[in-house]
Amino acid sequence: MKTTAKWLALVVFVAGCAAGTVQQAPGQAFTGEVWVWDKATNVVTLRQGTQFVRVQVTPDQLVGLQPHQIATVRGELAPPAEIPVVMVPAPPMVAVASGPADQTEMTGTVAAIDPNGRISVNSPRGRVDAWVAAAAAERFPTGSTVRLRTTVQRLAMVAASAVPAAGSASPASEPAALASEPGDYATITGQVLRVEPTGIIAVNSPRGPLDVLVPDSSRYRVGDSVEIRTAVQRAQ
Repeated sequence: MKTTAKWLALVVFVAGCAAGTVQQAPGQAFTGEVWVWDKATNVVTLRQGTQFVRVQVTPDQLVGLQPHQIATVRGELAPPAEIPVVMVPAPPMVAVASGPADQTEMTGTVAAIDPNGRISVNSPRGRVDAWVAAAAAERFPTGSTVRLRTTVQRLAMVAASAVPAAGSASPASEPAALASEPGDYATITGQVLRVEPTGIIAVNSPRGPLDVLVPDSSRYRVGDSVEIRTAVQRAQ
């Protein structure tokens, strides 16, 4: 009886050690939009901006993948190959608002303006961005104080036939009083690339990613579609 109890205790101890060990897949980490994957070769193709990368992964990483989701996989680069394209008929889709919009207003100093027209402003919770019109450096020189108002609206893609005829595909709108004030205004639609606990979310756009401030970043997930409206004005 004592010998049996000793072996039982040893088995439980070894099993407990094994359960507490998490094996991470070997290789480099690659993040991008899941484009396609091949279960026969265990290769995942990710879209990173305008580029495609093929990653050799372990079979378990293929479980649960969804087309067009933003995912991170680990492995090694696979040789180039022709990317299959599958055309699937789909009904016309429109973007509609999903839940309440988040609005923030902050005052900060201009940190930089890049040649693409992105202005970066230092805020109490980190650097945030907005798109501005040409010659913005003359209106908002580096070091000047500006007021930045941001509206972030989550979007849902639904079939056009499911939207009431009186509905609008525009999910958010600036208050009329704000739109009448001098300033630089911009609207973009993109996917969330990064979510930070400080309240900053990074969103993709045709001219590059933007870091924007929201009241509660936990409401957002990587891959969410959002519309962002910004207004940049000289602080009085």
